[in-house]
Amino acid sequence: MQASIESTGNLERRLTFSLPEDRLQTHISGRLGEIARTARIKGFRPGKIPAKVIEQRFGQQVRSEAVDGLLRETFDAALREHELRIAGTPRIDKGEEGEFSFVATVELIPDFGDVDVSKLTVVRHTAEINDADIDQMITNLREQRRSWSPVTRGAQDGDLVALETFSQAGDERLPAEGTEKGSVIVGQGMMFEQI
Repeated sequence: MQASIESTGNLERRLTFSLPEDRLQTHISGRLGEIARTARIKGFRPGKIPAKVIEQRFGQQVRSEAVDGLLRETFDAALREHELRIAGTPRIDKGEEGEFSFVATVELIPDFGDVDVSKLTVVRHTAEINDADIDQMITNLREQRRSWSPVTRGAQDGDLVALETFSQAGDERLPAEGTEKGSVIVGQGMMFEQI
């Protein structure tokens, strides 16, 4: 496998490599042969489908799978060969030297060398919690977990109202069918003031 590496920044590298065309063709023909033995196409007996029909029906998909698999395998081999530790997902583009040439742009994990952890200082952040914070949290939890019961009077501030809404332009509903169901607490600014 031919792979060349070029530094394009502090931690960015451009890796140029080519897929081995003979291995690609071997993989494609092997996979098409496997499909020919197992495929069921109307008008042909299993295992007796002509190679040309298999190529027309499955060739593009098999070729795409073969290129993807071999691309991944070749890229991993190039990383191992050059001992690169990448951070994140590589960007792989078509190369200029032919159909099976690719250029991968990767960012590397920086090498920090040997770090003496005994000389590092750790800052531990703490939060101060007072009685007002606790009271506010208890109030919030009570409001979130309260139970509702139906009433016969009109809605007032603090009441939960179940409603169905729809959009309308002039006399026409948008869309013509359907409503959105929801619930809102009156007086908490959760809906438009007019509603």
